[in-house]
Amino acid sequence: LGEAAEALSTREGTAGRFLNDPELYESLVLTSERLQQTFVELHDLLRQWQEKGLKLEGGVFGQ
Repeated sequence: LGEAAEALSTREGTAGRFLNDPELYESLVLTSERLQQTFVELHDLLRQWQEKGLKLEGGVFGQ
């Protein structure tokens, strides 16, 4: 247990780097925000597809 606590207090391992590196933390927060926005946009696209079909060159897919 002592070794694990020591590893967390240093930059050793993934958990230690995450806890001690503010840039890594900020990067993860930014990635999470971007992923959330991507899911919102995907949801909107799927709703449009269900309502209007998917317009492709030469026709409409899904209607």
